Amino acid sequence: MTNPFETYDIDPREGPRAITERFRELLEEAPSADRDHLRTAWEELTLHPARRLRAAFGAHPSSGHTSPSRPPPPRAIPGLSAILRGDADASRAPDDTASTRSTNEMTGSARGADENQAREGLRQDPILFPPRK
Repeated sequence: MTNPFETYDIDPREGPRAITERFRELLEEAPSADRDHLRTAWEELTLHPARRLRAAFGAHPSSGHTSPSRPPPPRAIPGLSAILRGDADASRAPDDTASTRSTNEMTGSARGADENQAREGLRQDPILFPPRK
């Protein structure tokens, strides 16, 4: 069984609004014979939140929807190797200012923006977050 997020090139982090926009684009380009199949796939992703989440979790990370700017790899912790080996000199505190840097400096601010955008898409989902009365 193919994953609809991969099949129709949809970012699995997006909510029903973005899914609907993508299917509108596909319907405009599709021949009339394919429209019923597209409508069924759209209904599966927008009207059934559990199925949408299952499909989103099943989307392969290499489907093209990864963060455009990945954070740098974690910095080495000075003296960690010595601590793990049990060296006597490892008890000294390392002279490193990396621990005082902000999270954005350590992970990259672009990643935070992508995650915020994905969270906002989920917050707009009326099934996951029903409007308060």
